[in-house]
Amino acid sequence: MKICLVADKADDLSGKITGGSERQIALLALHLARRGHEVIFVVPGFGGVEKNIDGVILLSGWLPNRGIRWLRFFTYRLPNLKRVLNSVDAEVYYTRGGSLLRPIVLSVARKKKALSMLAVASDKDLYPSSGKVLFAFGNNLLSSLAGPLIYRCFYWPAMRAADWIIVQNTQQMESCSRLGLPHRMIPSIVEMPPSNLLNLPEDIDVLWVGNISKNRRSKGFVELVQLVSMMPDVQFKIVGRLTDPEIQPLLIALRKQQNVYITGPLFYQDVLTAIATAKIVINTSPSEGFSNVMLEAWSLAKPTITLNVNPNNLLGQDKMGYCTDGDISAMATAIRRYLIDDDERRKVGKRCREYVVSEHNPDKVCALYEKLFEERKKVRISYAE
Repeated sequence: MKICLVADKADDLSGKITGGSERQIALLALHLARRGHEVIFVVPGFGGVEKNIDGVILLSGWLPNRGIRWLRFFTYRLPNLKRVLNSVDAEVYYTRGGSLLRPIVLSVARKKKALSMLAVASDKDLYPSSGKVLFAFGNNLLSSLAGPLIYRCFYWPAMRAADWIIVQNTQQMESCSRLGLPHRMIPSIVEMPPSNLLNLPEDIDVLWVGNISKNRRSKGFVELVQLVSMMPDVQFKIVGRLTDPEIQPLLIALRKQQNVYITGPLFYQDVLTAIATAKIVINTSPSEGFSNVMLEAWSLAKPTITLNVNPNNLLGQDKMGYCTDGDISAMATAIRRYLIDDDERRKVGKRCREYVVSEHNPDKVCALYEKLFEERKKVRISYAE
């Protein structure tokens, strides 16, 4: 099967620091290629030459500096992206998350009568209010006004025209049902970490991982700072790119705390090591899809405690950790309970790892995608006859 995946970056394929959503589409590309599919990975703005990375063909959707300034998006970039996508001539077009480019990808697929798939990155991506984040303009007021309008006029029609919306959790599945969107739930891919990471000394109590750049979602940074202040005797490690100007006063205050160590962004293997040496991984985001960090923590037998998110209701008694339903005090209590009870923490961690091995392994996830590919192929053959 010839499959075209479209993403804004190829950093994960190139071994650079990247985010969770970017890693998911890169992992899907790599594992589909390993299963014998012809995989083309198109990246708008990629300035390099065509290359083969572990069986995945990396193509540029457009060159970053070509075209007339101020006009290049409409006069060069979009026409060139359409040309590249058409030239790929794939049987499947897959993209993930939200941007002005997603409708272009789905439109090309529709005209070519190829299978079109749009994967949801966040629970909020299914609603117009997310437009201020998905279509940010560098100005909060402009983003708040124009973003939801762009969502309704361009992104929503594209979602309705996609053959499948790929969702990560039951909450997204229920939203798609209410909205009348064709959908399938396919788990995120998790590669099992090296076995040498499973028995490292746990020299940090609590780990938080997240990237917060301008006009992106908050990740619950205010609540994280509050939690650190509430628990001066607990050691926190904070990993990620924290560049949003709005959080800089909080970041300055956080750096003054004696119980916190801020690393900045780390390469993937270093993030895994940070997880492996922590006792607990926490999440303070107001919403997620299915956090990569959470899944990676589970793969390393680390329970998670969240403030708000509870994908597929997997957090709770006798499960993979706790969700405290927005109660920061309850979150602090849950953290202390796990830190004190080593046996319980390790028992939960073992359950976490077994779940990831069973439900999120690459072969199982790719097989679910291949089932959709084959269903579409049968429909096309039947139609042609």
